Amino acid sequence: MNTKEHFSIYKLGERVKYYRVFDHRLLGRPGVVVKDDYEEDGVFYSLYEIDGKRYEHGAVRRRAYFDEDFKITNF
Repeated sequence: MNTKEHFSIYKLGERVKYYRVFDHRLLGRPGVVVKDDYEEDGVFYSLYEIDGKRYEHGAVRRRAYFDEDFKITNF
């Protein structure tokens, strides 16, 4: 079973992609991010699963900073 998931966020106006690989065993399984979850320096994302337990969207939220928690590439 694959326990890793690639999670990407695009800033289209800046032509930048922020990405992170989530190992479900360590970080949980990330859910979707909507526009309201964006902040200038980061983003809030929901977790759908942590340690084998599933959660409804929005029940568990984490913050990730663009410069600290993501890798950055141009597209």
